[in-house]
Amino acid sequence: MKIKKAKLKSQKAERESEKHKIKRQINVDELATLG
Repeated sequence: MKIKKAKLKSQKAERESEKHKIKRQINVDELATLG
C-alpha cells in the first residue's frame, strides 16, 4: 500500500512538472508572437 502511494505521488509530481513545462512553453510562444 505504501509503495503504491509513493508511486502515485511521484506520478503526480511528474504531471505537475509537465504542466509547468507546457505553461512555460506557451508563455515563450506568446512572447515570440507579441515580439
